[in-house]
Amino acid sequence: FEDYPVVWQKLHSYLLAPIECADNGQMEFDLGQNLLSFVSMLNPTWEEGVNNTDIYFNEAVDMAKRVFHHILLNIRAEISSDNKLNMILNETKDGIVILRSGMNWREIINERNKELKEKDKFKLVIFRSSKTNYVVQVIPYTGAIIPIQWRGKSGDALERYTGIRGSNFCTENGLSIEIGRASCRERV
Repeated sequence: FEDYPVVWQKLHSYLLAPIECADNGQMEFDLGQNLLSFVSMLNPTWEEGVNNTDIYFNEAVDMAKRVFHHILLNIRAEISSDNKLNMILNETKDGIVILRSGMNWREIINERNKELKEKDKFKLVIFRSSKTNYVVQVIPYTGAIIPIQWRGKSGDALERYTGIRGSNFCTENGLSIEIGRASCRERV
């Protein structure tokens, strides 16, 4: 890792802050979704007694090591993704961001949009949602909209409204539409 302060900050927020809060009696984090809660689930139940606590402890340590390793891999991927996304955004001219691979984009694009004039904001993101489909997602508060007639439609009904073969569905709120890959490539 080249960017140690960022790694430490992310590691602290993902892993350490919830444990620190629990140790200090603060319940600011959802303990249902952090390493501390998973490790504590490996403690013997009152019905099992305390005879095998070393076995349970070693299982918890092994699991914690695996989770910690994957947290570091995710942080590394997130930093790499951030760098790649910034390069893509610097080359985007029309407000439509096209991502060839999946990456976390919301936080960076929302931050960049705060600095841009209304006419220069990123308005849509197109990204792959599966091997066969792409999603066109509206970036909120940019003035971009998906037509009302498309909202809540799917399959053939959506295809009739959009004129795009392979249109799968459009969300009720009009923030995203999923389109088959071949059709999306024709349009992009």
